[in-house]
Amino acid sequence: AGLFERIFAPALSGAVPIDETASPQEINVSKPPDAKSAQVASINAPEELASNRFSGGYTPQNRLFVPQLPKSTAPYNGREILFGEIKAKADDIVQRRSLVSLDLNRFVERAATEISSRPNIIDRNAVATRLLQDLDAMMPKNDAKANALKSQIEIGIRKATANPKQNALDMILSAAAGKSPAKATAELVALEKEVAGWVPHFRKKDQPFLADMIQKWLSGDDSKVVVDPDWLRKSESIRGGEETVRGHFENWLTGSLEPSDDSPEEVLHPELGNLRKEQAFRKSAKWAAAFTVTPTLSDKGMTINQTQITSDGAFEFRRKGAAIQFDGIVVHRWHDDFDWDANKLMKVPTRKLPTSQAIVLPLRDFGRARDFKLESRWRQRMTGEIVRSGNRWILRNVRWRDLP
Repeated sequence: AGLFERIFAPALSGAVPIDETASPQEINVSKPPDAKSAQVASINAPEELASNRFSGGYTPQNRLFVPQLPKSTAPYNGREILFGEIKAKADDIVQRRSLVSLDLNRFVERAATEISSRPNIIDRNAVATRLLQDLDAMMPKNDAKANALKSQIEIGIRKATANPKQNALDMILSAAAGKSPAKATAELVALEKEVAGWVPHFRKKDQPFLADMIQKWLSGDDSKVVVDPDWLRKSESIRGGEETVRGHFENWLTGSLEPSDDSPEEVLHPELGNLRKEQAFRKSAKWAAAFTVTPTLSDKGMTINQTQITSDGAFEFRRKGAAIQFDGIVVHRWHDDFDWDANKLMKVPTRKLPTSQAIVLPLRDFGRARDFKLESRWRQRMTGEIVRSGNRWILRNVRWRDLP
């Protein structure tokens, strides 16, 4: 997810079968409709789904789930911040060089402890020599970034060795990270104040949703935000995503979806074909629509780049003459995370040029800010008929109705 305020635009990513929460008994019923399969398929019967009610939740008007913006900055730990920066550099080296591990934080702690425990300068120098040898053995060769980081840590070890009255850990950390713990703390305090300043800016720009979500993120409240479905569905793009999912269910009923190993359409039509007059059976299915998003100044969007609507449907099928009538309940669930993508840029009021979203991550990693989940659910009833025309199944009189 990213920071731009956006409106959802469905991407033509195709039907996505979803098996995240469903058991095989709920979806993959492959036997003809007999008493046993009908019993299994009735786990998600329409009346059971119909007993759920999804209404209310956050809107920019009621501002549910939005805590007050903290009045004071968090008590940041400068050493913790510097350890985090060193770990990030080490992780980058591990990834680029395909190493098993490179625990520089533990090495820095060990180096500071061993140097501090030697009051005699001769002993301190001996310890420093051994530590530098260990560091050289740890670091990969012929890597510019690794060599630069190793040189910085070496400088810190030499300074700590030569200055017994100063804190060895702070000297090694400062050399390795290029700043003191105090400076790291001051920078994070300034960053928190900067991001907090975005909240009133977006409110003045009539973007209350974005302002509310940033405020909640800064507060450290990681509880899920349940978004009011009536407000959410005012977005044209959300409605487009819903239509995409509904199309998946209709294509599942006609058998026109591409077959796949997980697709429940492979097991529906043999049962339909074997259904005799007045016989009935039940079947469940899950489908999803993937979304990409495009930048917009509209407040009907979300601060998200990619998102998804996942829908769970339960249907009853009954043969009436040549037609098979169906009646089902589909529960749509929009869900995503409010978080940040270090690989994407954002335009914020306090900086002239687009800036990497990575700049705010220290507030989450070392401060009180926390990512959280967003969700909204709504229900629809789908009714209609299926008739056989040669080798094709055709839908007739299909109707989708909103349920409270």
